[in-house]
Amino acid sequence: KSHQATLTALLNEFASWKGLRVKTWRNGEGNLFPGGVEYHRHKDYMRELIAEKIPAYVFHMSWTTNKDNKKTFLRANGRVVHQRRHK
Repeated sequence: KSHQATLTALLNEFASWKGLRVKTWRNGEGNLFPGGVEYHRHKDYMRELIAEKIPAYVFHMSWTTNKDNKKTFLRANGRVVHQRRHK
C-alpha cells in the first residue's frame, strides 16, 4: 500500500467521526492544481501552462512510476528539470 491508502483511510475515519464532506477541485480549464486529466485530455491548456501563460500552484503527476519517469514527461514537454543538491 502507498501513503495514499493511509491518507484515504484517515480521511474516511475523520469524515465519519466529524461529519466532514469531501470537496474536489474541478478538472480542465482554470484548475490551479492540474494533473493527469489535464495532461492527457487538455493539450491546449497544458501548452499554455508550460509556456507559463496561465497560473498553477502545483502540477501533480501521480500516474508516473517514479521520479525519473516524471522527469521524462517534463522534458518531453520542454520543461527543464532542476534537481536540488544538499550540502
